[in-house]
Amino acid sequence: MFNFLNYRKQVVLQITKPLQYYMKFRAASPKLILVVGLILFYGCAVQENTGTTDKEQLNFFKEADSSTRVGATSGDGLGSSYAFSKSSSLLKIDFDISDIPEIKEETKYFASEKYDWVITATARSGKSFSRSQIDKYFDQEWSQNSGFPMLYVMGVNSTSWVYYPGFGAGDKFTKVAIGYKLFDAVTTPKKGYALETLSAYKTQVEQQLNKLRPEKVVYNYTVEQATDISHKLAWLVAKNDKMAVIVLKADHEYDGKRILDVMQSVGLEYGSGRKFHWRNTDFPFADEYYMDVWTNSAPGYFDLVRMEAGVSKTRDIVFGFSIPRSIAPVDIYNAMYNIAEYVQQHLGGVLTDVNGVKLHKETALKQIEGVVRNLEDEGIKHGVGDALYLFQKK
Repeated sequence: MFNFLNYRKQVVLQITKPLQYYMKFRAASPKLILVVGLILFYGCAVQENTGTTDKEQLNFFKEADSSTRVGATSGDGLGSSYAFSKSSSLLKIDFDISDIPEIKEETKYFASEKYDWVITATARSGKSFSRSQIDKYFDQEWSQNSGFPMLYVMGVNSTSWVYYPGFGAGDKFTKVAIGYKLFDAVTTPKKGYALETLSAYKTQVEQQLNKLRPEKVVYNYTVEQATDISHKLAWLVAKNDKMAVIVLKADHEYDGKRILDVMQSVGLEYGSGRKFHWRNTDFPFADEYYMDVWTNSAPGYFDLVRMEAGVSKTRDIVFGFSIPRSIAPVDIYNAMYNIAEYVQQHLGGVLTDVNGVKLHKETALKQIEGVVRNLEDEGIKHGVGDALYLFQKK
C-alpha cells in the first residue's frame, strides 16, 4: 500500500540534499572555493569548445562552403595549401530498379502477414470494441508480461489498419490485432522463439481477447508454424545480415580539416550519428541513405567543430552500407569504391576490408551478389519491403 508519509520524507530529502552540500561548501576555506571555481570555469570553457550538439554541428556543416575553403597542410607532404572543387558526379548512378513490391494502402501500417504471428479479433455484427476496453485489457503491464507485441486497430468507418493508439481512427473499432515479430535482431532470441514461449503468449492473448467478447479470433499461423518460421528467420538473418565495408587506413594521422573538405567536395552530407551520408533522393520506398561514412578512431564519430578547429586527428575512414537494406547494392558498392579511391588520392592511406586485409573489389562484389541471391531464393527483394523489415539498421 502507498505510504504517503514515507514518500514525503524521501521528497524532502531529495530537495534539501543540494542545500546541505552548499552549506558544507561555504564552511570550506576560501582557497578551496577558489580552486573549485577555477575547475568549474575551465570545464565550462572546454564544454563550450567541444561539447557541441548534433544540431549545432549540422548547422555548422550546412553553413560551410568547401569549394572556397583553403587551409594549411597537416604535414603529410601533399602541398602547402588545399582546396577541393565539387565532385558530386561521384554520387550519380543510373539505377535500373524493377520488381518493386506493391504496398497496399489498407495494410501500410499493419503487421507483416508473412513474417509476423498475427492474432486478429473481429467484433460481433453491429458491435465494436471501445478505446477504453483496449486501454484496460492491453495496458503496459500486460504488454510487458506478454513479450511486447504490436497492437493494431481498424476503425468502424475504415477498412485500413493503424497502429494503436490509432489517433484519428476514432474511439470504436471493428477489429483488433496483436502482432509478434517472429524475428527481431534486438528482442528475439538468436535461434528464434521456443514453442513454450509462443504457447504462453497465445494463452495470455486469448485471455484478454475473450474479455472483448469478439465474434471470432483468427491466427495466421499455428503456434507450431510460428515457431518454425521464427527459427528459419533467425538463420536467414544471421546468414545474410552483412555490411559492404571499405576502410581507408591512414599511414599518418588524417587532419580533420582535410577530411571535412574532401567529404564536402564529394557531395556527402553530415547527419545522424555524426557520420557523413549519401542521401537517397531517388526512391521514397527505400532506405534513407545509400551509404554512410564514419570512423573507428576515438571518440568514434566525426566532431565537425573540432575538425574545423584543426584539433581532430583520425587514423581511419570507414565507408559502408547494409547489403540486404540496399536498393542497388552492386551499383552502390562500385560508386562507394570510386569515392573511397577519390578520398585516398587526396588524403593518402591504404584501402582494406573490414578485417584489415588489402581490399579486393571482386571478392567484395561476389559477397554482395551472394547475399542478393540468398534473399531472392526466399522471395525477398533487397532494399525494400520485407528486407527493410527483417534487417535492422546498424
